[in-house]
Amino acid sequence: MSASYVISHHIVGTTDVSDRVKVPGVELKTNAEEGSVAISTVNVEDPDGDLDIIGLHAFTGREDEAPSGLDAFYRGWVADRKVSRGDFNRTGAARIWAVSVADSNTLLARRVMIGSGNNRPAETDVERIQWLLGTSEATHLDDETYVNTSGPVDMDANDYNGQTMFEIVNDCAQASGKNFWVMYLQDSTAGDSPYGLWYDFEGSTAYSSSLLISNVIADVDGVTTFYASLDAELVRDPQRVYSGVLMSYGEGKTVYVEDTDTGDNFQYRDTTSYSPNIRTLAKAEARAERYLDSISTEEDRITTSIIVPSAQVNALRVGHRVRCKFSHLPGYEDWRWLRVLTHTVAPLADEMQYQITVELSGPGVARGLTCIGDNDVEYEYTPAMTQNAVGPPYTIPVGLDIHYIYQTTNFMQYWSTGGGASYYPDAEITNPEWDGGNQGVAGCGLTVDGVDYLGGGLNTFIRFTPTGPGTLTVMVVAHIGGLYGACPSATDGSLTLYNIPSAIPEDTVTGPIGSELSITVGEDEHCTHYIDFYAPTGSWGFDYATWTPA
Repeated sequence: MSASYVISHHIVGTTDVSDRVKVPGVELKTNAEEGSVAISTVNVEDPDGDLDIIGLHAFTGREDEAPSGLDAFYRGWVADRKVSRGDFNRTGAARIWAVSVADSNTLLARRVMIGSGNNRPAETDVERIQWLLGTSEATHLDDETYVNTSGPVDMDANDYNGQTMFEIVNDCAQASGKNFWVMYLQDSTAGDSPYGLWYDFEGSTAYSSSLLISNVIADVDGVTTFYASLDAELVRDPQRVYSGVLMSYGEGKTVYVEDTDTGDNFQYRDTTSYSPNIRTLAKAEARAERYLDSISTEEDRITTSIIVPSAQVNALRVGHRVRCKFSHLPGYEDWRWLRVLTHTVAPLADEMQYQITVELSGPGVARGLTCIGDNDVEYEYTPAMTQNAVGPPYTIPVGLDIHYIYQTTNFMQYWSTGGGASYYPDAEITNPEWDGGNQGVAGCGLTVDGVDYLGGGLNTFIRFTPTGPGTLTVMVVAHIGGLYGACPSATDGSLTLYNIPSAIPEDTVTGPIGSELSITVGEDEHCTHYIDFYAPTGSWGFDYATWTPA
């Protein structure tokens, strides 16, 4: 392991302090919850008194054994500094800088919105976020990959002059129920603005870690599954549960909204909320109802840590969702997706490993609104270069062959089992290639007459990840003649439904080539499900796939 630490500014330049930051003792924390800012302290030795550490400059920690382009394990900004002798310095100019660093969420509060364009008309939260990211005040937020545009919520007209970006994003998040935070993108070509905005539901299927966490020894291999620390702890707290809210809005207006189901399940008690950017009673009532939905359940927070090799320091990052199992925690005895809301990374004394401490929250446990918010869009997929909401494939020539590379999306992913039948969990292919002639049976893995096909023998399958109840319909097809020869006809296609924590199928439907398969996800305690579309042999695929929410 070789960790490096630099303090940088795009005009002033870079100061390398790697040899002045001692291990252990470095713990760098980042938040991914409602734009909150995490503060950490780094002790920087200055034996000759020749350092001058300037506030608001960037502080970056990197690991040279991590993959290129994903080597930064921390990015923050210098805040206050305390200078002292420390424990060992006694003479001359020798001193210690205790440098506070703030994570990248601090960027949201840097600029105040000024100009006529900030007087926004009535529009949806999505339109307002997209407008904000196009303003000059948001030029450092260059990426919208993780802005979820589904389920837009109507918002009142409002003049945001004099407010910060944080206040605008928070206003939108309060209306929609989405979480938000600033992501460091680690793109070395992005200059001084390698940042993006996460604006999505906590229960989103986006941004997943390849690692798993378990405290069941039989699960742990130290490669993909890591042992959860013995002090892993669940805090289940009813403090946020309220049955009624008095919402203040506009100029001195109020409205009271009550949820009797929450009162009956727990106790009747009230809270207050202030939303000055709301102008109308209808929008105030809608926000109050959404707020009560989000606080209708107790909050679960799990704190644990894992130790990973230096090369995998960024395999689990802040904001990731990660599959976890805790045999001693109620409700988490089997695999379950959890979201990393806080992330603290600390290099260990052996300089070959890092300890990663995380605070986790689970969809359907801490956020009761997730199933509702993510289930407002009807997804459709039509193969062969046309798409709506997901897809499409694109082609690149490789020698005499044509490779079809399929884009992973939030709703549909391409997976491989590595051999044999498909069972959860498997390995997602982020840049899959189904070859026109090099893999599997010749002629498989192509697009012919407006239909996309996957080659047999590759043990691939398509995974849909709907949120909430609804119905998925797929038309099963097969291809017999190919560009490079003949393909055998495929066997029956199948759709298999799993809830996220379980490896046991809830339902399976099968049908021959040319049939339309439908499977329904009902109302249950699980927000998100998997539906796997699989055919074991031949060149197979689908002519269309449609998800219709209930």
